[in-house]
Amino acid sequence: MHEIRDILKRAELDNLISYLIYDSDYVGATAEECEEKIDESYEKIFDRLEELYAEANREDDSLFEAVNDFAILHDEVYFKTGVLTGFRLYQDMELGYKKYAGDAAER
Repeated sequence: MHEIRDILKRAELDNLISYLIYDSDYVGATAEECEEKIDESYEKIFDRLEELYAEANREDDSLFEAVNDFAILHDEVYFKTGVLTGFRLYQDMELGYKKYAGDAAER
């Protein structure tokens, strides 16, 4: 499960900025933290399911697939929402900047 590390490595500008500002391995530390949180989340949900249902077994692939399908669907929806919201925020900020820059240039 190194998907997060791979995604973060692709963000080369962030790597460069982090290196120049902090002289550190921002991607490695961030990826490791995210992977730990994901692993912990699986442990928590399987612990809870086994607590609620005695017949549940975390080694059963059907249980893992059900949890994974649920998570993937939510991830896709929240990702799409985040991208659209972020783009809208960018557009609003750009319009505000153009308005401010236009006013300043006229003065």
